[in-house]
Amino acid sequence: MKGTLVRSASVLRLAALALLVVGMGCSEASDEGCSPYEREVADGCECIDGYTRADSGYCIATNLTLPKSELPKQTGVGVKCTSDADCQGFDASFCEMEVSGTCLVPYCDASDVRACSEDHHCCTFADLPNLCVSAKLSGGVCR
Repeated sequence: MKGTLVRSASVLRLAALALLVVGMGCSEASDEGCSPYEREVADGCECIDGYTRADSGYCIATNLTLPKSELPKQTGVGVKCTSDADCQGFDASFCEMEVSGTCLVPYCDASDVRACSEDHHCCTFADLPNLCVSAKLSGGVCR
């Protein structure tokens, strides 16, 4: 039973990160409304505070454009892991086991452009805590 629950949680993590990498945003209003990092305005959608519209049309985290001196130095980011125990004692205390196999910073504030370390930004997930995810993994877009 315990193995099944762990595997189920891992599958959820993989699915959430796969959606993050694939990207499903829109740059204009649609039948479903704006993307998670956009808000509706009279003529469509605009990026929420802390996000900037990229050439791709998606809203990317503004902190990806800030000087690294303005961003926090978070411990354990990118450390290889196979369980949360490998990340114990670090700021990056969440082990993402399915895609990157590295420690990530959990419970970041998606509205704070300085919530994550250099080359990372805060992404929100339905079944996981908010996580500081690398721009390399996400392409700068949390979706």
